[in-house]
Amino acid sequence: PLDTLDAHHQLHFMLHQSNRRSEEAFQGCMRLLEQLGEDVPDNFENTSAPPFARIRHVLEKKSEEEILAIQDLNDENDLRRIRFLSQACIISSTALRPRMTAYCIARMVEISLKGFSVYTPYAFVALGTFLCGQRINAISEAQRIGKIALRLFNERFSDPGQLPLFNLAYYGFVSVRFESFQTCATHLRQASTVAFSTGNIFLAIINNAQSINKSFFAGKPLPSISEDIKRQIELTVKYKDSRCVNYARFWNQTLQSLMHGEAGNSSLPEDRHLDGSLPADRHLDATASMMDTFHKAVQTFWKGHHKRFIFLMGQSTSNQQGNAMADIPKLMSIINNFYHSLVACALVKASSKVSEMRRVIAHVREDLKELASESPQNYENKKQLLEAEIYSCRNETHNGLLRK
Repeated sequence: PLDTLDAHHQLHFMLHQSNRRSEEAFQGCMRLLEQLGEDVPDNFENTSAPPFARIRHVLEKKSEEEILAIQDLNDENDLRRIRFLSQACIISSTALRPRMTAYCIARMVEISLKGFSVYTPYAFVALGTFLCGQRINAISEAQRIGKIALRLFNERFSDPGQLPLFNLAYYGFVSVRFESFQTCATHLRQASTVAFSTGNIFLAIINNAQSINKSFFAGKPLPSISEDIKRQIELTVKYKDSRCVNYARFWNQTLQSLMHGEAGNSSLPEDRHLDGSLPADRHLDATASMMDTFHKAVQTFWKGHHKRFIFLMGQSTSNQQGNAMADIPKLMSIINNFYHSLVACALVKASSKVSEMRRVIAHVREDLKELASESPQNYENKKQLLEAEIYSCRNETHNGLLRK
């Protein structure tokens, strides 16, 4: 039967992905899609941009109820296409191939507009993730599409097998702009548990990592987060997920720094994996470098090393150039920009880099106003703290310096 054959192919691709053989897994998906009649580009880097403008226009013209009224997809071939396009989308996004990911998202949504299937909620939420990325930054549009996807998942296609992937995209990257961090963390933990129960270790580990990220910014007590990280370390070592090993190491070092004062207290040497083995390639990939810089910046901020923090922020900007993950709305970037504005206020008070710091403060101030209006439970306190620091600047020797 086709379902059994497709399940076999999907398991095969998942195993490749879990073993860090993403390119083989992706090419396998592409070959299968070609056999299904999909017009797969020969070279994703040179292909024309996916038809997002047309897709967005179609969705914009339809009301939420009109979209939800779209009938089920009955074409067996299209059902198989969207199934493997969703698999290819997961692989390409984790392998940091932005054009591949964009192509897969566009095609999933195009097929979904012909008829809905169990894969449609993920197609829509993946589009939402793309829309609220830093290059497009269409937050209200992404929120609308994301909430439609949530309704589809909860009311029409509540498939436990799709929950880990859906929650990862929705609570990991879209709803973080309007849901509380703790709500997001709770749903990501649930997704991790479900993924383990269905044998999808890769999604279990990724959801757990995102849950730790959201819990940290939600203000969960550090000792409790430290226990979460220890469990994540055990999982990444057991299942030999070298990328998430690095991510867990970064979080462990940050927690050690905040709890004990020195990242050096970590039992994870800079050039070794969590199991003590040396990595095959000592150079971190682009996303790992971004995360490494983020964690160093967090540690530096809380130690009060302002000039070092400014240097790391410059490195962070450099690391994001040309990186696929820079298109994803990263909570880390929002938080680091918030820290940057507080450091800028401190440097203004010290008469250091005044004009440059004024620009930083003004930019982050506007961002926080927008974020606080969308999600006051996450950002109103940060907006008020920055306003207090600006007021403090005005009342010192630089009176009126930051006045609009």
